[in-house]
Amino acid sequence: MYQLKTLFNHRNASSKVFDSFNHLEELIRFVGEAHIVKLILKVCGMSSIDDVPEHPCTGTSKAARKEYANSIWRKVVDIIWLLPSSEEVNKVVEADINGDEWCHCSPGM
Repeated sequence: MYQLKTLFNHRNASSKVFDSFNHLEELIRFVGEAHIVKLILKVCGMSSIDDVPEHPCTGTSKAARKEYANSIWRKVVDIIWLLPSSEEVNKVVEADINGDEWCHCSPGM
């Protein structure tokens, strides 16, 4: 976090989380959104926001533009949302689930 804070000049975010919670939340949101934009550029075959996508939308109707945008989002979600392997799913199904190994909740929840 320190490198990101310094790189993007988010000086109000400090290591004292309770003192700068809102600033840290803003930094995390900023970095997350930047990664999503970078991924969209990659999916579209672009190196900067000034480039034209490799396969631009050729339709002029609102429905065609919406489907084009949805196709980009589907690709992004497919990359971000990794599905568990069948081996991992089988481990959970076959396990005697006591919650400790599979739940990452706070104790007592």
